[in-house]
Amino acid sequence: MEGFLCKAAPAGALKGIPVKRRTFLRASLQAGVLGALQGRARGALQHGRPNILWIMLDDCRPDALGCYGRPWVRTPALDRLAASGAFFENAVTQCPICVPSRTSMKTGLYCHRFGLMSMGEAPDTPPPYAYKNGAGNDMLRAWHRHGQKPFNIGKVHAFAEDWSPLGDLRAVKEARPDSGGTTYPEVKLTTHRWKIGGTIDVHPDDTTSGRIAGAAMEALGNLDAAAPWFLRLSFLAPHVPIEVPASFMVDPSTVNLPRPTQAELDSKPRFEREQLRVYAGTSDISDRDLQIARGSYYGMVNLVDHHVGRVLEAMQSQGLLENTMVVVNSDHGLQLGEHGLHKKRNFYDQTIKAPLVVSWPGVIPAGQRREELVEMVDSLPTLLDLSGLPVPGKIDGKTLVPLLTGKGAAGREAVFAEIDHSGSMYDELRHDSGRRVMVRTRDWKLEYFKDPRVMDPDGAMYDLQRDPGETVNLYGDAQHAAVRADLEGLVDAWDTRTVR
Repeated sequence: MEGFLCKAAPAGALKGIPVKRRTFLRASLQAGVLGALQGRARGALQHGRPNILWIMLDDCRPDALGCYGRPWVRTPALDRLAASGAFFENAVTQCPICVPSRTSMKTGLYCHRFGLMSMGEAPDTPPPYAYKNGAGNDMLRAWHRHGQKPFNIGKVHAFAEDWSPLGDLRAVKEARPDSGGTTYPEVKLTTHRWKIGGTIDVHPDDTTSGRIAGAAMEALGNLDAAAPWFLRLSFLAPHVPIEVPASFMVDPSTVNLPRPTQAELDSKPRFEREQLRVYAGTSDISDRDLQIARGSYYGMVNLVDHHVGRVLEAMQSQGLLENTMVVVNSDHGLQLGEHGLHKKRNFYDQTIKAPLVVSWPGVIPAGQRREELVEMVDSLPTLLDLSGLPVPGKIDGKTLVPLLTGKGAAGREAVFAEIDHSGSMYDELRHDSGRRVMVRTRDWKLEYFKDPRVMDPDGAMYDLQRDPGETVNLYGDAQHAAVRADLEGLVDAWDTRTVR
């Protein structure tokens, strides 16, 4: 990885690449890289298992990374990682809330397989599935068994028993001021008063993201460069409170995202109109304040990227990035008012997708922009496979190594997600609700209540080819009844196939 972090990605390396699937290889990787798994084992694994650096964000939507194409985003460190390997356009998380999503990643199982689809109190009426009945397989323990203890710095959340802490986040007694930039007032949502925007007069190094990076840099001496290590750098951003030093704020006037029309808002399912909008609606937020919120959100990810770059440069200088694979992802994304909503707990693409970047120079061909449908449940099976460790057979996740190494795998026909609102911590979501499911293909998306406790499915269906913004709800359109039936059939088959 020599020079990998200190040199910028070649100008235009990712800009303008068609979204149609294609892989282009850098000249330095063309000889022998596509030998795939045997070549990987003979080459990069000749010195033993690789190191793993897992960079995880919280509530981060894909377009908050510059490699996904938004011109107002500045994430050079993460973009260089993407340019050195592969990033996925359509990586879908299995639940749009933190703990179930992270547990799904850890186990390689869909959420209904381990009975956790909510965060809050148990439902008033018992659900038709085992509720919180254990997490099943725990793939992180495979590395423990092979003497490669996973360490964590930052947020743990659903992985506590599997990670050894590496470095403490020391409290900042008196934060230093920021170095400058235009300041903006705070913006809050109405019901729960979450802070979703505004600048703070805090030095970037004294923010939580800066302290996570600082703890990582102080603790790097505890990693043994002579033995394979596994480090997760887990940031709390861009989760609420969304606030950023002015020097990293994105100019709100440059963020070009839509607001919904009244016709769109009126067409949405009852649950969204009457309950999700109470939880985190944005219709009462002014255009000015919503733009501040949007600039603050993207600015928080810019700030994370700055600190990721610091850590990577420190690791490189200490020889800790040799034979190292790096993966970047998030538990799910976030709404920024495009559909009259903020926060999560919905199935719009901005929420249910998350960034997924995999880099291992010399093993994974560089410059890949993958458009196949994949799921975040595939993350750890992929890391196991790349580590030369067996992937468990009775899990829902699949290794992405054939995609990453050009062996002809085609991704998934459909991807799935689910959430049980009846177990929510928010009263406005608990009642007249239950397990809500989503299926997404390349062309269509369907969501509805699939729960005998809820009489009305209350669905939404979108033609993603003609309506990628998910603005026209076709759920009740008789002309598309056959499409809806086909999608419901996919959900039924998924439920039947994965319930053990």
